[in-house]
Amino acid sequence: MLDKKKGRKKRIDKGASFGGAETPSAKGPLLSRSKVWIQDEHGNVVFGSGRLKILKAIKEKGSINAAAKELGIGYRAVWARIDATEKRLGKKLLQKQSGGTAGGGSQLTPLAETLIEKFGEIQNRIEAATDVLMKKELGVQLDVGNPCRANYTHDVWNNEI
Repeated sequence: MLDKKKGRKKRIDKGASFGGAETPSAKGPLLSRSKVWIQDEHGNVVFGSGRLKILKAIKEKGSINAAAKELGIGYRAVWARIDATEKRLGKKLLQKQSGGTAGGGSQLTPLAETLIEKFGEIQNRIEAATDVLMKKELGVQLDVGNPCRANYTHDVWNNEI
């Protein structure tokens, strides 16, 4: 359905209940989802999956501009997120080179490299723990499927989460 005021499609929840009618059960098992981010004491995002994607794209493409194009986000929006994160951390994520005949570019600092590696690992471990917990606590009542992130689910409770 097109929202004429905003010129975009409206999201319709096909499983919604209207007029007291029961919603049909889902086909197949339900899957758990979780989202992890770091925020400051004021609730401002410092780092999360969006900034992770930005850093990965900058690393791969070598510049903020090329990363923005790859992600389909404006240069200013990418720069604003990087700048906000740097200010909130009080540390640099990028080493920037000005343009010229050879062109500019950006390289990740060691901190940015560590964030890519460790945040992704932490995120995977939390998602795996969520899968196991959902299956254990709600699996029978809600037909929660088997954990889909198998690399992390074995012994997830025996190891430090």
